[in-house]
Amino acid sequence: VEIEPFRDFTYYLKGRLQMLIENGIFGLILVFLVLTLFLRPSLAFFVMLGIPISFLGAIMFLPFLGISINLASLFGFILVLGIVVDDAIIVGESVFTQFQKYGGPGVNASVAGTHRVSVPVTFAVLTTIVAFLPVLTIPGFLGKFFYPIPVVVIATLIWSLIESKLVLPYHLTLCNVGSHHREEIGWLRRQQRKVADGLEVFIEKAYRPILRKAIDLRYATVALFVGMLMVMLSMLLGKHMPFVFFPSVPSDYIVARLVMPEGTPVELTESAIAKMHEGLNRLRAEIANKGLGDPFDNTVITIGSQPFAGSGGPMGSIGTSVSSNRAEIAVELVKREDLADGGHIKDLSAPTLAMRWRELIGPIAGVKELTFDANAAGQAGSAIDIQLTGRNFEQLQQASQALQEKLATYDGIFDIRDNYSSGKREIQLQLKPSAQTLGLRQSDLGKQVRAAFYGVEAQRIQRDRDDIKVMVRYPSDERQSVENLEELRIRTASGAEVPFEEVAEFEIASGFSTITRVDRRRVLNITADADKEVADLELIKADLSDIQPFFTEGALAKIEESLRKYLGRSPRNGFITELLKDYPGVAWSFEGEAREQADIFKSLAQMTLIAMFIIYGLLAVPLKSYLQPFIVMVVIPFGLIGAILGHMLLGQAMSILSILGLVALAGVVVNDSLVLVDFINLERTEGIPIRKAIEEAGTKRFRPIVLTSLTTFVGLLPLLFETSLQAQFLIPMATSLSFGVLFATFMTLLLVPAFYSILEDVKDWTCKLALGRTQNRHSNTEVNN
Repeated sequence: VEIEPFRDFTYYLKGRLQMLIENGIFGLILVFLVLTLFLRPSLAFFVMLGIPISFLGAIMFLPFLGISINLASLFGFILVLGIVVDDAIIVGESVFTQFQKYGGPGVNASVAGTHRVSVPVTFAVLTTIVAFLPVLTIPGFLGKFFYPIPVVVIATLIWSLIESKLVLPYHLTLCNVGSHHREEIGWLRRQQRKVADGLEVFIEKAYRPILRKAIDLRYATVALFVGMLMVMLSMLLGKHMPFVFFPSVPSDYIVARLVMPEGTPVELTESAIAKMHEGLNRLRAEIANKGLGDPFDNTVITIGSQPFAGSGGPMGSIGTSVSSNRAEIAVELVKREDLADGGHIKDLSAPTLAMRWRELIGPIAGVKELTFDANAAGQAGSAIDIQLTGRNFEQLQQASQALQEKLATYDGIFDIRDNYSSGKREIQLQLKPSAQTLGLRQSDLGKQVRAAFYGVEAQRIQRDRDDIKVMVRYPSDERQSVENLEELRIRTASGAEVPFEEVAEFEIASGFSTITRVDRRRVLNITADADKEVADLELIKADLSDIQPFFTEGALAKIEESLRKYLGRSPRNGFITELLKDYPGVAWSFEGEAREQADIFKSLAQMTLIAMFIIYGLLAVPLKSYLQPFIVMVVIPFGLIGAILGHMLLGQAMSILSILGLVALAGVVVNDSLVLVDFINLERTEGIPIRKAIEEAGTKRFRPIVLTSLTTFVGLLPLLFETSLQAQFLIPMATSLSFGVLFATFMTLLLVPAFYSILEDVKDWTCKLALGRTQNRHSNTEVNN
C-alpha cells in the first residue's frame, strides 16, 4: 500500500463552505421567484434587495463578535434567508396600499404606509430575535458549535429592521406602478397579474367562506387543532417516532484505533496492525468484486503518535514511536458524492464500511481495545457513558464487568469497554500484622526498599557547572533479582533490623497506568458506541436506570411517591439499581452524551420560559392588552404539528437539532399572528363590527401572511434536499423551522381568528356576569329601602 498524506483540511473546508454557499444561492433565487410571482416585479426586486444589504451589514460586525465564516455561521445565513424579507414584505404591501390611495408613488404615500405597520413590524422582529436567545446560551460542546447561528441571525435581523424602515421606503418611491390595462403592460407583469387575480379569486371563493365557518364554529376549530397537536405529541412521546439526541453523520474517513496492554512489545502491535490491514484489503476486494470500484483513497498507518515513514514490511511502511502498545489505521474515502453511481451510497458509507471491516478483522489475540470512528460531526461524548465511583476498586471492576455484559445484550451497541488501564507488571509490597507491633508503617517499608535498590542521595558535589549526586544503595550483585528482596533486612522504629520476610510479603501483579478520583473516590467509566439507526438510546437508558424518557427528576419523584401511596409498591428498578444492591459502596451516574443532553435540556427549558415571558411583554406593548398576546402566542405550541409532520415526510428522527429549530420557530410564527391581530384592532378602531373586522383582516392580510411563510420555506428548501453528508446534521433544524412555519400559516389564518372570537365571547360573558351582579345588588337595595 502506498502511504500518501491526507488531503489538506482546507479541501474539506472549501467543500463544506461551497455546499452551503450553493444552497444559499439556490434559496435566494427561489425567494426571488416567489416574490416575483406574488408581488409586482419592481416591489419584488426592492424587497429582495434587503437580503444582501442585511447580510453585508451582519458580516461587517461578525469579526467584532468573534465569529468567522464557517459551517455554523453560513448555516445561520441560510436559516435567516427567508425570514429576513418578512418585514420588507409587510412594509411593501402597506406602502403599495397607500399608493392606491394617493394615486401613485410618492414620499408621503411611502411614509404613511411604513408608519402604518411600523409598530407591529418592529416588535415582530424583536420577538424573533428573543426566540433565538435560548440557542445562544446552550452549554457544552454543542453550545460552542451552534453559537454562531443565533449571532448571525440576530445581527442580520437587526440590519433587516433598519433597512425596512430607512432604506426600503425610499426605494419604493422609485417603483413604477404602471398601467392597470393588461394590453399596456409587459409579459412578466401580465403573468404576475394572473397569479394575483387567481389569488384574489381564491381568497374570495375559498378562504373567506372557510374563515366564516371557522369563526362560526370557533370552538370546534380550536378543538380540531388541539386534537391534531395531541396526536402529534402522542407520536413523539409514544415512541412511534424515534428520538436521537445527536444524529450520527457519515464521515469522509474511517479511523481504526488499537490499544494493547501496557508494555506490549512493538512486534506484537505490528502483528495486530497487520491483521487489521489484511481485513482492510479483504474489504477492498469485496467491493471491487461487486463492480463498485475502490472506495478508499489514502491510507495512513501509525504506531504510537508518529505515522510510518519509508517502505517495507507487509504494510508497505515501518516506523515506531514511544507508545508501542497503541496503533491506528486511518483510511480516507473517496468523496461520498462520487459514489452515488448506481445508488450504492448507503452501502459504501463510512459507518457501513467500518462495520464490515470490523467483521473481517475478527478477534485479535491480546487486544485491549479496538474502536472505529466513522462519524463526521463532532460528538458531545460517548453514546453511553456510565460512571461508577467507590472506594473498593475490586467492587468497581466487578460492577463494570456486569454492566458491560448487560450492554452487550442491546442491539446496535458496540465498542463496549471501561477506562481501566492496567500498567506494567510490578512488585507490590504489603506489611504483615506482626509488623505493627514493631512500629513499622507502609511508608517506612517503601522508603527502605527504594533506598536499597534505587538509593538515597547522601551528598551532592559541585564540579564546574554540574552537580554530582552521591547515591548510597546495595551493591550491584545484591539488587538484581527478586531473591535479593527476600534477603533484605528492614530497620524498625527501635533501630533493630529484622528479615524482610518476617514483617512483609510481596506479589508480582499489574499496576495502574492512571488512577482517577472524584471527591476522593475511585472512578471507573463504562463507555459504548451505538448505531443510532438500530439502538434506541432513550429506552436503553430508561431500562438501565429506571429513569423514564421525557420526564424530569422532579416529575419522576412525584410519580414514584404516588405509586407507593396508592399501589403500595415502588416502580420497577432499573438494571443498575438492582446491580448495585450487591455493591453498597458503589455509586453511579450518566456522563458523556447523556450528561450533555440533560444540561442542554435544562438550559433550554429555563431560557425558553424566560424568552416566552419577554415575548409576552413585547407583544403587550403594541397590542396594548394583557390578553391579546396570548392569542398571538397560542400558535407557538401548534408549530410542533408542522415540525413533526416534516420529520415524518422526510423520514428523519427527532434530535436536539430539531428541538433547537422548534425554539427558533417560536419567534417566527408569532410575526404573522401579531400583524393580523394588530390589523383587526385597527379595523375595530374605525368602528367596524368585530366579526367584520376579523373577516376583513384575514382576507386583506392573506397574501403577506402566505408570502412570508413561503419565503421562509423556499429559502430552506435546497438545504432540506441536500445529499451532501456535510449538511445532514443541519437538516433537522431546517426541517423544524421550515415545515413549522408552513403549517403555522393555516393556524394564523384560521386558529387566530377563532381564538380572537372566543376572547370576545369571554369578555361578553364577563360583562354580563358583572352586570347581573350589579342589578342584583340594586334590586336588594330597593327592597331594603
